Amino acid sequence: MLCGYDANTNRNFYRTKTTLWSECTANPDSANWPNIGNPFNRSGIPLPHHQVFLSPVVVDSDLTAHYSLGHINNRLIAIDNKNCNANGAYYSDDSGRNWTQYQGLPNKPLLCVSSPFDGISLIGTDSAGLYVLNTNTNVWQQQNTNGLGRNLIVRNIAFKENLFKNGTVQKYVYLATNVGIYQSIDGGNNWTLTIPGNFVAVY
Repeated sequence: MLCGYDANTNRNFYRTKTTLWSECTANPDSANWPNIGNPFNRSGIPLPHHQVFLSPVVVDSDLTAHYSLGHINNRLIAIDNKNCNANGAYYSDDSGRNWTQYQGLPNKPLLCVSSPFDGISLIGTDSAGLYVLNTNTNVWQQQNTNGLGRNLIVRNIAFKENLFKNGTVQKYVYLATNVGIYQSIDGGNNWTLTIPGNFVAVY
C-alpha cells in the first residue's frame, strides 16, 4: 500500500495493488474548513492541523502543522517536523482514517522517521538525539547510550543490506547528525561514529 499526506489541507490518501488513489475520511472540522476533503463523510480522528495552543480558526501557513510520513509494518506514523513538535507524533492502523497520539517524545522539532527493515522504529530530533519506539508500551524512549549522545541533531536515517557470496547478510543503519555519520550493525542497539562532521543527509 502507498500512502500520501497533503500538508496544506490535512488530507490523507492511500492506494493499494487493486485500487486507485482514494481519500481517507478523516478530515478537518467542516465549520472551519468547508471545502476540504469528503463533504459527505468526515468520520474518523484526523491529524491536528494547527499547534495545540492555538485556536482552530487561526489560519496561517507559519502556524500550520507539517507532517512527514513513515511506517512500521502496516502502521502509518506521522511526525510534526515544524513548530517545535507542537503536535507531536501519531499513528494510524487504518490507512490514515483514525490517528492516535504517541507519548514520550520531547518538545523539539521531529526531523525524520524511519523503521529500518521493519524491525525497529526511530525518530531523529533537533537537539534531543534519537528516539526508539518501545513496541511493548507503545511509548518512544530516548536512546542516548551505546555510542550516542543525548543532545544530537539527527537529521536523516538510512539503512542498507549487504548479501555476501557466502550467504551472510549484514544489515546496516546510519544516522546523519551534527557530529557525524553513525553506524549500527545490530539493529540500532549500538552505534559507532564512522565519519566526523556536520551532515544533513545520508543515503
